[in-house]
Amino acid sequence: MKRKTLLLLIPFMLLSSCSKGNNKSEESSIIEEPTKVNVSLEAMLLETNKTKYDIEFEYRDSFFNEDSSKFNSGLAMVSFGFSLGVCLNKLTADDILTQCGFHDIEDYDTLSSNNPDGIGYVFAMKEIDNRTLINVDIRGSGYELEWSDNFNVGKEGNHNGFQNAADTVLSSLKRYITSRNVSNYKLWIQGYSRGGAVSNLIANNIFNDESLDILEKDIYVYTFEAPRGILLDQISEHKGVHNIVNSADIVASILPDEYGLGRIGEDIDIFDNNYVELVKAYDPSISYSSYAGSSSDTIKDFKDRVLNGLLRVPEEGTEEANYSINNRDSYVDNMQATFMYLFKLFFSLKKSTLNKIVERLKSMTNEEYQSLLAKDRAFSILNPYIKEDGVEYNGNEFKYHLNKVVAFIPYRCTDLVYQLISPTTRPNLITLISMHLPIVNYVLLRNYLSTLK
Repeated sequence: MKRKTLLLLIPFMLLSSCSKGNNKSEESSIIEEPTKVNVSLEAMLLETNKTKYDIEFEYRDSFFNEDSSKFNSGLAMVSFGFSLGVCLNKLTADDILTQCGFHDIEDYDTLSSNNPDGIGYVFAMKEIDNRTLINVDIRGSGYELEWSDNFNVGKEGNHNGFQNAADTVLSSLKRYITSRNVSNYKLWIQGYSRGGAVSNLIANNIFNDESLDILEKDIYVYTFEAPRGILLDQISEHKGVHNIVNSADIVASILPDEYGLGRIGEDIDIFDNNYVELVKAYDPSISYSSYAGSSSDTIKDFKDRVLNGLLRVPEEGTEEANYSINNRDSYVDNMQATFMYLFKLFFSLKKSTLNKIVERLKSMTNEEYQSLLAKDRAFSILNPYIKEDGVEYNGNEFKYHLNKVVAFIPYRCTDLVYQLISPTTRPNLITLISMHLPIVNYVLLRNYLSTLK
């Protein structure tokens, strides 16, 4: 990948490798002992003396002996590892999948420089007890331009950006199955964040597609921190879809009921009020703070206030109404094109440019943060970095959309502005963002699974 998200740079590197398997194996490839797979997660946004965390996951073929409707702790944990380790690039995909006995590995990246409406994904297969297990892994980190499509909600139907990606993956999956004459198969689908949302919609597509000869009990879906993307009136109970969600994560809550969107399957909340103690117990070197509010105020309360501010209904005919996003129609009319333009531009920048911008923002004083709300001020700070990068863009168009976001913030994000300009509460923003970090959610997931034993 040539770049990662501006706020959540979470690259992963697989530490072990094996040779690739053959197209068909003559014997069942049952693994009696667990295969241990190592994935490295960078310590992004966390103040620690470590640069990465090496996490070991255990894969077992026996995970797929049970009906998919039963939540399997071991399968949940290895799905978490796969969702973050497989789709970074071809090297990591080959390493992690061949080590676990998969073959016929195909990696896809439908992204083009002119079209952010794309998705990265990997297919692979293996034989277990005369059945074929097909793994479907959707890219949920190390994004490129496709991250801007997260803001392509649309006025009708399922979340347009997620649905387009899901349609692309399912079409490729059908070709993958047909070209290999696969029958009597099971599906294992996993994804984190955007990858989780797309995985949820892929499962929804499969459940509604009679051309696929597969029973629901043979479809294993594990998503992590997935935003909502399916129309509420289309949602039905599918017990094989397990959505693991940290309820303090604003990303997993960002498309609320007011937009008429949700997730199929069961939501499993892994949040724990002792999140700070759990993270520090995992790594004592981490300098990690809990939300600094009143005694009765929590990080989840802060998240809810931010969402309520975004969804506040303005008075008709007021200036605020021009920046309303309280429902899908107003969001699309007022802000969708702006958000998509800006994120497409930022994800077109070199990694070194993004790092410079982040360092500049981190060094700003309280007065400078307050000055960002003045027209053209944010443009004057950011534009020199973008010009230096050499990316092709229109300066006037960039200024227009950036000023629109600057005008949007006071109306929609007053609590965020207060947190940003107050030196005592500014760490609250980092804490809120950290609720979406893979390493934090790994700690929370590990803690949750320990309570089930």
